[in-house]
Amino acid sequence: MDIVQFTAEDEAMFPVLGPEYGASNRLAEAMTAKFNEEHLKPLVESVADAFREKLWDDVRDWLLADTEQNVAGAVRDMVGQTIDALLTGKEWAMARYPYADYSRGEEIRKAVARHAGDTMLTRRVAELEAEVAKRDETIRYLRDSRY
Repeated sequence: MDIVQFTAEDEAMFPVLGPEYGASNRLAEAMTAKFNEEHLKPLVESVADAFREKLWDDVRDWLLADTEQNVAGAVRDMVGQTIDALLTGKEWAMARYPYADYSRGEEIRKAVARHAGDTMLTRRVAELEAEVAKRDETIRYLRDSRY
């Protein structure tokens, strides 16, 4: 194993870097002298194949999950828009659901009347009374503040 032994030449040629610099270069040259690219190619191909498969699996899984979330979000958005259209009285939603002439329309009208009936009317009347009171107060303030 005199390949890894420090020589007098190593000590003389590499006084700053040290004799290990020359010895390590000799060792590396000796080890790679009989080595060629054919030894590395199967290893690199194996690593590249494994990386490619892992990358594809991760990208595929991410794309599928992202697409699924986008579709679910679109469905939630459509449901929300439909509910909003019904609660704000959009003509298309009212015609499609509570005003419909088919049997579900009658069922929906009964359910709305049963669930909303007096409670909904009482709340709306209270809101309107509060609005009128606020307007009356504003009118009084504006009348009293005239100069």
